[in-house]
Amino acid sequence: KNKRNFKIYFIGAYKKNKGYEDLFKLALMFKKNPEISFDCYGYGNINYYQNKIKKLKLNNIKLNEFKKNILSIIKKFDILLSLSYREGLPVSFIECMSQGVPVICYNIRGSSDLIINDFNGYLFNKKEYKKVFNKIIYLSQNHEELSKISNNSFKFIDSKFDRKKNAKLIVQYISNV
Repeated sequence: KNKRNFKIYFIGAYKKNKGYEDLFKLALMFKKNPEISFDCYGYGNINYYQNKIKKLKLNNIKLNEFKKNILSIIKKFDILLSLSYREGLPVSFIECMSQGVPVICYNIRGSSDLIINDFNGYLFNKKEYKKVFNKIIYLSQNHEELSKISNNSFKFIDSKFDRKKNAKLIVQYISNV
């Protein structure tokens, strides 16, 4: 990965409950850090958020349309940031972690089912912008810590979602019924 630029991946429908307003507040904090940027992927009312970015004069956020084959894109990022206010079981987390991209997110249902704080990602309470900001700065400057969390992300998903292991569990369950 390019050590001069720190790329943050943000995925979610272009809706308020996915945390775009929080992202913009965070991006404002990063205006003096041109090496850190946010690439967003989603569907919905992209124009509303593009206009908001223009009003706030944010040069560190790029909004993109939803992509079906996202794995090749994910590999280019250092972390996934999710500021969503509600989730089920976020597939985007699983996709990122399977590529060794750790997650920084709010401590909500769904997110906390996949993220073990300080092991394979980081959990924060809603609106803790300063703490999220500090963690991103820390990771952008501490490649050893980022590498450790990245490796843990991959190992966690690899063990939890192993096809053979899960197939065996399903067969055992059906056999017992």
